[in-house]
Amino acid sequence: ERDLTPSDCAGVLEVARAAGVSKILESGKYEGLPQSCSARDVCAAVLGEVEVLAGPVKGDRPRDDVDRDALRKRLSLRPCASLKTDAPSLDAPGVVHQVEQRLEELREAHAF
Repeated sequence: ERDLTPSDCAGVLEVARAAGVSKILESGKYEGLPQSCSARDVCAAVLGEVEVLAGPVKGDRPRDDVDRDALRKRLSLRPCASLKTDAPSLDAPGVVHQVEQRLEELREAHAF
């Protein structure tokens, strides 16, 4: 529906809270992030990290070993910019997994 009023949105939020819907996503691509974090911010972080890890020269095959601790540390410095206050960092398990998955896809593409 397109014609939601602010009170409709507040009602939906209240019902979700009453139903015990978690503010933190518990599974999927955004696991560990709050529901209010923008997918655009996550995508930008994932693509940025893939670009960094793919190699210094475009077209290089990504290395097989990824330092997960270093990756998490870099992601922890990237806030979810769409949130104005208390912006969480993007070092959630789902984001780390997305970076690793994209790198694996690049490795497979280089294998051809």
